[in-house]
Amino acid sequence: MKRTITLFLSLIMLLSLTMTSYAEEYVVESMQGYGQTEILAHIYSRYTITIPATINLSETNQGTIAISGASLEEGYQVKVFCTNINSDCNGIILYNVNDNSKTIPCAILDENGLYMNSSTPLATFTQDDITSYDTIRNFQLELMSFDAVAGDYMGIAEYSFDCSPM
Repeated sequence: MKRTITLFLSLIMLLSLTMTSYAEEYVVESMQGYGQTEILAHIYSRYTITIPATINLSETNQGTIAISGASLEEGYQVKVFCTNINSDCNGIILYNVNDNSKTIPCAILDENGLYMNSSTPLATFTQDDITSYDTIRNFQLELMSFDAVAGDYMGIAEYSFDCSPM
């Protein structure tokens, strides 16, 4: 009896396994159709900002900020800020290279002659400003003290750039 039950159960198990292996694919041959895929892309603004690494006030008091290779999104502008402007002199502090206790304030003025602060952009560029060549904005540097100790002075101006909606 055990043998018969074992054989019967084995046969049921074997039949159940083979039944699932004979499933057929569902194929539709008579239908035709079409479809669409919407493809989206976004090209972000791109630009190169060029600012001179050194400005020697013995030679010139003018600096330039140039934007080149620019493609701005509609309604966007690029702003350039001088981030370390001292609020007492609207510019940066120049230090005597031999004695850091000796300083001269050096004001930074935008191309309209307005004194700068760290929240006012030194230069602003819009898509309308940009030509096929470099677009240049000028700024001025002005020593605020002429009774300083004679010698060489140096200071660092730090910049940040921002591309944002107008």
